[in-house]
Order: sequence, then structure tokens, then C-alpha cells
Amino acid sequence: MAIQPPQQVDGRLDKTIFSGSEIITKQVDTDRRLSLVSPWQKITTNKLTHTGWFMIDRFIGAFNPNLLFRYGEPNTSGFAVWTHGIFYLIDAVLILLGIVALLTKKKTHRAGILIILSIVVFSIPNLINTMSQWHLSNRYYLF
Repeated sequence: MAIQPPQQVDGRLDKTIFSGSEIITKQVDTDRRLSLVSPWQKITTNKLTHTGWFMIDRFIGAFNPNLLFRYGEPNTSGFAVWTHGIFYLIDAVLILLGIVALLTKKKTHRAGILIILSIVVFSIPNLINTMSQWHLSNRYYLF
């Protein structure tokens, strides 16, 4: 039997929206404090709605054209040395042409849908993480 060294999984698990909800709690408290008192406040301003908006914001942020094609990770990472995005601007045109070509041909229609669904599914780790997004560049491999 081999003894493995301790791993830092606990530290990463505390940075998800399910276990480390301090960020969501602070947002809810701030919104309730700054808004007018109404009967709808408890329905519209709670942890569930803020978690949903947080996940939607992270999902849209994963496919942000400025991040992908213009600035890339130099905004958030001190290790990046390039001055353009993850992709070049010409790649945007080629990606769109490829998706259109896959979806319009009857033979490759299922493959196109599978690729689009996999892009959506592979962005799920980005939705539940509350830490900085720069280390999540593994989601770019899905492109």
C-alpha cells in the first residue's frame, strides 16, 4: 500500500459556489441593504437568484469575445506575455464558418450539434468556481 502526499483539494473545494458562499451572501446582504423595502424583496433578492445570476455571468464570460480575441489573459494573469487574445481575429471567422458548415450539411449535422453541446458542457467548471478565471484556461481547449 502506498501513502500519497497530502493534496490541496480542500482548498479548491472551498472556492465553489456550493461550499464557499461568502461572496453570494455579501452580495445578497448589500442588495437588501441598498434597496427599498418591498414584499417582493425576499423573492427577488436571495441566494438562489444571486447564484443563478453569478452562473449566467460566468457562462457569458467564458465566451466573451474581448477575452477570446482581443485581450486574452494579460488582463487577469501576470504570467501571460502576448498582446492579443487566445485566438486571432481571423479565427473568429473560421470558427463561425466551420460551425455553419457542420450544421448545414446533412451528413455532419449531428457532429455539429455534438460539438456545440460539448462546448456548453465543458464550460460548467467555470460556472461554479468563485476564484479568478485566469487559471481556467483549460476551457479554451474545447474550442
